[in-house]
Amino acid sequence: MRGILQLIFKILIFFWLPFVLILCGLWFYRDYQRNLLASEFVIDEPGFIGVEQDMVVLRRGYEQPAILFFHGGPARPESAFAPQILKDLAQDSALYFWDQTGSGLAYQGTDFSRLSWEQLKETSEDVFKQIASKHQKVFLSGHGYGCLLALHVARTLKQDVAGLILTSPLLYPLQDLLDARTYMMEMAKNLQNSRAYAQLDEISLPLSVNEAIRIEQWVSRLGGEIYQRGAYREALRLSWYSPFYDLNDLWNLDRSIIHSIPRLFPGLMEENLSTLTKLDVSVLLLLGERDFRIPKDRVQLWFSNLDAVHKKEVRFKEAAHYPQVEATQDWMAEVRMFVSRNPEGFDESAATDPASGHAEKLSGQNP
Repeated sequence: MRGILQLIFKILIFFWLPFVLILCGLWFYRDYQRNLLASEFVIDEPGFIGVEQDMVVLRRGYEQPAILFFHGGPARPESAFAPQILKDLAQDSALYFWDQTGSGLAYQGTDFSRLSWEQLKETSEDVFKQIASKHQKVFLSGHGYGCLLALHVARTLKQDVAGLILTSPLLYPLQDLLDARTYMMEMAKNLQNSRAYAQLDEISLPLSVNEAIRIEQWVSRLGGEIYQRGAYREALRLSWYSPFYDLNDLWNLDRSIIHSIPRLFPGLMEENLSTLTKLDVSVLLLLGERDFRIPKDRVQLWFSNLDAVHKKEVRFKEAAHYPQVEATQDWMAEVRMFVSRNPEGFDESAATDPASGHAEKLSGQNP
């Protein structure tokens, strides 16, 4: 009897185990190909958890308005905010920090060279739909390159988007790179680092950027060529973190990569402004001097035409970039007011003189 049972058991394993393995493989392959979120980590008390994750969720209930955050840097998505800032913001809203660039486990080990703009768009839409099915109001937030994904989702699923919160959007990448290089050359000169100055001086950044191209075409090259060439993180360090950049690290950069950056970063300002003006959603725009390093009146001129759009109010918040906690707290106060505002628009009485440290509503006048 025992031998018969063992024989039956072996037959079942022989016939059924391959089918089970195939089904498991197909299930994993589907998730791997579509980059669906495998799990989410819900944190009752906001704070850092110190481990890699698919998505960090700071949520007290589905009755809260939700903010889906597309981060733009190589760090963990929630690391852009200090713990106390997260705690304050999470009092009013459910926060979803999705690691869409794969620095955590969102892409389940997908190699950067295989990551494409089409994958990012498809998964961004899937994530937004999942959150929108549970929350009555969902805001899109982005930082840097993450703003491009936020713009795409807002344009594709605009009927379900409550508003856009764009923090330091990279609307004009070429100018930002040029400003960063100029800043670094001045720093190299002050430090009497002639080698760093010479290498920076060799970077060719053409100033003629009048050609307007579609946002998908540019970001497609971002998703393909930059990831394949490994230039993504170095471009981020060059364009964003130059005030904290160690000039000695320049020798770790591939010179061919540095020379490829200008070709992969054409001017996008006009195209992104055109996208924003066609969206019938409110926009909260948060800019920092350390991000753009350009005159404030120039920034105002770029965004002044957004005020004329129906049912749109644009706030311009000028503050230093994180990690300065005081400035970030000021930004978060703007976000909380934006999320809790009347759906019909901003309270005009809340727009005060920027010299006082509060938000300024842009006018259509040339300053």
